[in-house]
Amino acid sequence: MPTKQFVNFDYKINNPNEQFKFIMPIEINFRLGGAEVWSFNKCVYDVDLIEAITDLSLGILLDENELKLKQDNPRFICISKDFHSPGKCRIKSIKIDMEKLKKNDNVIEILIDRKLNEPLTEVDFFGYTTVKRNLDTNLDKLSDSLY
Repeated sequence: MPTKQFVNFDYKINNPNEQFKFIMPIEINFRLGGAEVWSFNKCVYDVDLIEAITDLSLGILLDENELKLKQDNPRFICISKDFHSPGKCRIKSIKIDMEKLKKNDNVIEILIDRKLNEPLTEVDFFGYTTVKRNLDTNLDKLSDSLY
């Protein structure tokens, strides 16, 4: 189901008695649920949240009709998988077949944010991968794309 909100945008309007009126952003929060939010929105709705936030901060209004059209017409389904350590450990190696990944058009993003030999405590997050599939993909098989 498409989201009803792309960004949380709090603003104030300058003194209405002034000759030039403008909207001043107070806060724009685009981290709505995790690191994959940007790539999910870009892939599914073709909306670049960083570009939208930048435009808003510069006073460039977003085209609500265009956003509504994109919201109502998703292009893909996306899914991601987080990588967690099995417990307290050190990362000794990370093996990724980059040539295979480069050939896979469904892979959107891979993030590994830990270094080799870095100590992990308890169950630590150390990255994620994000993939896309066509809208008609059997949801039971969607997670197969992650492995």
